[in-house]
Amino acid sequence: MNMKDQKRPDDLKARTKAFALRIIRLYVSLPKSGEAQVLGRQLIKSGTSVGTHYHESLRACSDAEVISKLEGAQAMNRLRFILHPSAFILLESP
Repeated sequence: MNMKDQKRPDDLKARTKAFALRIIRLYVSLPKSGEAQVLGRQLIKSGTSVGTHYHESLRACSDAEVISKLEGAQAMNRLRFILHPSAFILLESP
């Protein structure tokens, strides 16, 4: 294993943590309307679960468990929908 490969787990660990913190900041900045809060709660769940699943995969005991944990990180698919500009346009509509 070369030095670049050894940095990857820590790099992704730091990036998923930073991503979760950005998601939380985004949630805090959303309007307090009911619609925004509904989308915001889903945003928090999906945005923080990505890092959670990745961190759990680092502690997995088998390859099958790693795959299972990483498959759980499919919350990114929900995030793509929630973060799509059209979702925020709906929040700004009268």
